[in-house]
Amino acid sequence: LSSLIMDAQTPGEDTYIHTDMIGSEVRKELIIPQINGYQVLKGDFHLHTDFSDGCVWPDYRVREAWYNGLDVIAITDHLEIRSHDEELDMKKFDFNASSRLAAEEAKYYDLLVVPGIEISRSKPFGHMNALFVEDSNKANVKDEMDALNAMVKQGAYIIWNHPGWPDDKCTMYPMHEELIAKGVIKGVEVCNDVVSYPIAFDWVNEYGLHPFANSDAHGPVDSYYRGLRPMTLLLVDDKSLDGVKEAMFAGRTIAFFAGNLMGKEEYVTAMAHECLESRMLNNMGDFAEYTVTNKSDIPFLIQVEGWNVPMLVGPRQTVKSRFGLNDMVTLKNCIVGKGQYVS
Repeated sequence: LSSLIMDAQTPGEDTYIHTDMIGSEVRKELIIPQINGYQVLKGDFHLHTDFSDGCVWPDYRVREAWYNGLDVIAITDHLEIRSHDEELDMKKFDFNASSRLAAEEAKYYDLLVVPGIEISRSKPFGHMNALFVEDSNKANVKDEMDALNAMVKQGAYIIWNHPGWPDDKCTMYPMHEELIAKGVIKGVEVCNDVVSYPIAFDWVNEYGLHPFANSDAHGPVDSYYRGLRPMTLLLVDDKSLDGVKEAMFAGRTIAFFAGNLMGKEEYVTAMAHECLESRMLNNMGDFAEYTVTNKSDIPFLIQVEGWNVPMLVGPRQTVKSRFGLNDMVTLKNCIVGKGQYVS
């Protein structure tokens, strides 16, 4: 490498290559601890490319996700929308192409790619992602239920996408109730892009749905979000596609968006316990001084009973404060239902 750099710097008397201007591929490592003996993977399971109505190539999605600290993604191009037919001559590509190209690029990165497709119809059906599909082409049929059933027959995992789109109303139609009762719909996006759906928080408890937070990105992610992109945390036995699939079907997911964790109480509580560490400094009877240390990259918003303003313990920060020994402490960013938090 050194000899190559030296050669590059001196190609001739009239040219000079500034190798110090060449950027390295740098990954942002997100510190999120293991919980309950499970490894936690960071994933985005709703992404688009040039093969539907996105504006990036599949290999870009892989590199982008790796830079952002993710471990697994799904390419879920629309089945019904092929915006670049003329430019790309889509007749040369089938509906598996974007996932296949992403998976080929992922071989050069420590990243998993889940093959998927988005079935996009008007309400009441809405949009649904089918993950772990074997052949997306078989969903290319007129009837939406036939398309969905074709993917389910392949063992696909189904996520109900952005339930409040496009009319800002999260309506649980009889169709959805039936599909949930039959075990067809297993996941729901409680957050899509920068929009969350509080009603869907309750669906996690009422219907046993698994919560997801996904970007639904069509353009480059880095030029869009101010902080971390939305992501879904998966509690897996091992980092593999089989491990991801097993965790999804078992419902071990936590939605992570805008600094919030949303999911089943047992998982969100376990995550908070692993991330936060408190130590008493001085016991003064009815109250005491503590330090609270956040060992993760997940911020925590602590509301103490009687306080007007919650206390933020940011990523990898320690905060010193005074607490009443009998005060109820609520983590306002650890959501377990609509208006319900870990306390």
